[in-house]
Amino acid sequence: MARKLHHIRSVADYNAIVGAPTEHPLLSVVHFDELTGMQDTVNRFDVYGIFLRDDHQSNLVYGTSHYEYSEGTLICVAPGQVGGAEERGQGGDIRGWALLFAHDFVRGTYLEQQMQQFHFFSYSSNEALLMAPEERQTIVDCLRRMRSEIRGKRDEAQQPILISLLDLILQYCRRFYIRQFKAMQPQSTDLLTRFEHLLAKYYDENRQAEHGLPTVKYCASELCLSPNYFGDLIRETTGKSASQTIRDFVLDRAKSCLVHGLSTTETAYTLGFNYPQHFTRAFKQRFGLLPSEYQKK
Repeated sequence: MARKLHHIRSVADYNAIVGAPTEHPLLSVVHFDELTGMQDTVNRFDVYGIFLRDDHQSNLVYGTSHYEYSEGTLICVAPGQVGGAEERGQGGDIRGWALLFAHDFVRGTYLEQQMQQFHFFSYSSNEALLMAPEERQTIVDCLRRMRSEIRGKRDEAQQPILISLLDLILQYCRRFYIRQFKAMQPQSTDLLTRFEHLLAKYYDENRQAEHGLPTVKYCASELCLSPNYFGDLIRETTGKSASQTIRDFVLDRAKSCLVHGLSTTETAYTLGFNYPQHFTRAFKQRFGLLPSEYQKK
């Protein structure tokens, strides 16, 4: 049987599904513990969502995949994504919080310009934030404060305060993810090794002849990670972006090509560059020499 997909066009749509009141047209803070008879649903979101679940869940859906997560897990979704949990036909013990907001809520504010920095909105659900108890409490305190402000006096100060609280929550999420990346250091070291092997295999199989230079998207997919999560994890581990790491690998390989007598043009096409001048520019930026100068040296 095909699963039922609910289309969440607004925060009011989500509130209606879970049985929560709509207290702001563009922003909603929901405390699941206060709701009765609530059921899990699979949703297509046209709004941003941050979900803090305090119950164990084994039927989580993200896109076309299923995952399991434990208590104290935080998951973020962006407009256009599908997420939620399969309906089980009866109300369950659903605990935790949800924060939903429309893009119009941040439109025209300083936060709109910063939204692209919060990469966790495009992480997969199996890359969720596993929070320590004190981290969870920090987020809950912010959510309670935000809900109190929503229910308070509506004046000219309310919108800036709500934007500031949303910014605070997002900054905390970013801080906690960085902590999680650092805690994953052993796994990150293994990931770097697999990343390097993947790049070497890419050229050993001559994939560049058909597909050009290896991309972050390709590498992330082969390593079973979302591109943004992969990129953030590499950056936190090495201090360099994933694209820079790929570029460095390719240009180091270029040295071997040049040493073995290939011309600048031959090296560029051998490595998968579309244009030799792009290779020449990248090589000089990295090593301070033109490829031809490196060969002579």
